[in-house]
Amino acid sequence: KLPESSGDAVSSDSAQKSSTPESSADHGSNSSSDPGENLAKSDSHGQAAAEAPLVNEAPKPMAGEIRFDGFSYSVNADGETVSLSGWYGTAPDGSVSIPSEVRSGNDSFAVTRIGVSNDGGRAEGVLADSSITSLSIPASVFDIVDGAFSDCASLSRIAVSKDNESFASFDGMLFSKDLSSLLSVPEGKGGVAQIPDLTT
Repeated sequence: KLPESSGDAVSSDSAQKSSTPESSADHGSNSSSDPGENLAKSDSHGQAAAEAPLVNEAPKPMAGEIRFDGFSYSVNADGETVSLSGWYGTAPDGSVSIPSEVRSGNDSFAVTRIGVSNDGGRAEGVLADSSITSLSIPASVFDIVDGAFSDCASLSRIAVSKDNESFASFDGMLFSKDLSSLLSVPEGKGGVAQIPDLTT
């Protein structure tokens, strides 16, 4: 017969052994007591991982300036389009075509306006002090602010895409689409201007 103290020790060991599975069961219960709960957690983590790119994706700027291929563009209030506002760096010269859209990072912006209105409703010359001789306007532009082509003595010809629904060109000058209104005569245009019969 073992001494009581030894028996107590054995009893204590047995208690520890019997408690060990219970402790393990408790641990397992904490990790998977409710399969649905664990699935929900997994789904939650999965959803968060799926949404992460959307959170990291920066929205288009609502205001500011974009510099693209030698020209400056102001982001319009809609955050989706821009206005040609000027040039930077080396003064552009020769023939220039305004792009229908510009890019900033992963975002693209349609070019819909030429010039940015000041408090008086006019624009500073977007080509001022450059040596541009010919300017081509894309179909995307539907607004040209008064004064946008001022202070560019070298500009002699303006051409407009035939797909533009707001403007047209004739003899190097800018007209409304139906040719009823003469809108701009380039400062550098020489010779006698030919005006369409439709112009009033």
